[in-house]
Amino acid sequence: MNLVFWGTQAHCGTSANMRAVAGMLEMMCADRQTLRGADNKPVHFRLRDAGSGGSPGRADIWKQADLLVINVSRERECMERFFDEHLMLARRSFVLLSSFPGEGTGSVDELVHRYRLGEEACGMIGENAAYYLAAGRGRSKAFVRQEYKMPKSLRNEQFLRELKKTTERIVRLAECRTAECRTAQSATLSLPEIRQTGKSDKSANRKIGQIR
Repeated sequence: MNLVFWGTQAHCGTSANMRAVAGMLEMMCADRQTLRGADNKPVHFRLRDAGSGGSPGRADIWKQADLLVINVSRERECMERFFDEHLMLARRSFVLLSSFPGEGTGSVDELVHRYRLGEEACGMIGENAAYYLAAGRGRSKAFVRQEYKMPKSLRNEQFLRELKKTTERIVRLAECRTAECRTAQSATLSLPEIRQTGKSDKSANRKIGQIR
């Protein structure tokens, strides 16, 4: 399953957020042996950083994405501009609010109640200076692993709890989008058969008309 992370602008924490989710996925898989989809088959995840800026509707992004995770700044002006331009696209994706310390006041509640996103289609990774310090040193996954079972502080415990909730939402939405895609593909593949059946039905209808 391909999860593509894209940021609306450079300071959305796209790379740091992707690595945090990747670290949590590893720990969740280790706890449960493996994550399983709706068909009870093992689910394998590939995470890709698509950078920031430009249009989130770019073909190179969507071509490889089972789910697009859009990283949005919590600054009020940035949120309003993004949803004014890309509201319909946001409703087909997972919206992840940036969690850099002191950056804006936007919240998940606002995404749900003001912009009408589903609760399972948005989230936020909590502010944590220790995590971003580790991320800056290339130790994002190591931080998540070390803090997962025995957090060193209440702040780290809250950060991991929020990260886990957000990661679980991303997984559930990705599974839902993949199932929808498979259903659509099955319907498309069956169209020639329906047309062929339609021909025989017309022939049968002509015979019934003659009998009448």
